[in-house]
Amino acid sequence: MPRQRDGTFANARVTEVLTQPLYAGYLEAPRWDIALRKAQHAGLISFQTFQRIQQRLRGGARVPARQDIQADFSLRGFVCCADCDKPLTGSWSRGSHSRFPYYSCFNKHCVSFRKSIPRSQVESAFEQLLKEMAPSAELMEMMTQMLHDLWEQRVEATRLHKDHYRAEVSQIDRKIAQLLDRIMETETPTVVRAYEQRIAEFETRKLVLQEKLAESPPDQPALEATLRTAMQFLASHWNLWMSDRVEDKRAVLKLTFKERLGYSKTKGLRTPELSFPFKLLTDFFGDEREMARPERFERPTLRFVV
Repeated sequence: MPRQRDGTFANARVTEVLTQPLYAGYLEAPRWDIALRKAQHAGLISFQTFQRIQQRLRGGARVPARQDIQADFSLRGFVCCADCDKPLTGSWSRGSHSRFPYYSCFNKHCVSFRKSIPRSQVESAFEQLLKEMAPSAELMEMMTQMLHDLWEQRVEATRLHKDHYRAEVSQIDRKIAQLLDRIMETETPTVVRAYEQRIAEFETRKLVLQEKLAESPPDQPALEATLRTAMQFLASHWNLWMSDRVEDKRAVLKLTFKERLGYSKTKGLRTPELSFPFKLLTDFFGDEREMARPERFERPTLRFVV
């Protein structure tokens, strides 16, 4: 793809590339009446990915990621004010002999407007939270076994989904055949175009289903490698946070927490909303354990009546 003089790519050219089905292994040429169809070459991306790109393009522009993230304020943009839910801003305050780092709220309508919080106070509380979230070796072993069980359930669910996809493909074929019969029976151009548009929609859906049917779950070695990487992160996310690389710290934030953390100058960090793996560990293996009643799992019998 040709670059501009400043070394960047033009937005129009990028959009043109992103809307080409050729990169998904498909061919389409509307001006020559060539409908979307499977091409002879292998795609660089899946057709499902291509469709998600088109939906994103039709959805309009999104706010770009911040480019001013600095290493001296690792939590800037991620920790928000507990009073107004606006992100806290990191800044340096100049003293008589040196400069001091602070987090503060710059929302003029907030009761905590311009009330500075020392950086050490915020980040120490966050680091303590990370340390407390580190699971023990026993929990990691139990978590690994649970994920293996979930994987087996997922494989079985995939098999059932494929049966459903095959049935839907057969239903789509019948509907396309019915529409073709209607096209042969009508002479109204407007109606013909409407039928052809509907057939094109069915054909697109059929391509998605056929791609899903062709998918196969990862083999056991690939599963083990992925699981090992995930377990290593769960067990050592604290070490990754202590890295000097800003990218590593941002990875910890994105993979550990589901949303921004709220911080109050008087109460400290609010209860965080964790990502799925850490939430699973907390829900199943938290400090507060309670024996589940049998009737939550199966109909009570004389043996299980409490």
